[in-house]
Amino acid sequence: MAVMENLTPPVLIFFFFGLLLLAIACIRWLWGNWKRKVCTKKTIGAVSGFKRVSVYLKQERGGGMPLYRTLVTYSVKGVEYTRPGEKATPFCNFEEGQKVTVFYNPSKPRLCYILEEGRAILAILTPLAFSIVAMIMAWVLHLVTS
Repeated sequence: MAVMENLTPPVLIFFFFGLLLLAIACIRWLWGNWKRKVCTKKTIGAVSGFKRVSVYLKQERGGGMPLYRTLVTYSVKGVEYTRPGEKATPFCNFEEGQKVTVFYNPSKPRLCYILEEGRAILAILTPLAFSIVAMIMAWVLHLVTS
């Protein structure tokens, strides 16, 4: 416990922020792996549109750049489902009507992922990279202040 007593508030802030980002990266990785384990049945779906989910890169003029998720429609045992993809990007990777491979959960067909989207690797790597930077900053601050 003597180690924690020697840490200054800025060091603790960077350290716990790094731990939080590391936890986010782990949760995203585990969620993606779990989805790929339970979504075992394959079908062909079609891109039915794009859903605007948020705006980023606020600019002084013209607002920000929107992020879109691909909407895919697929059918399981005569029931049609329309679900958004996992990735949100500022550009559309697919064309409307394009055929895509959809893996779905046989017991809950609404749970799916689009094979052609690949893994949302940036959603895992970005918080992981920032967590490493935050941990290094905490270490450097600790060295400077002690």
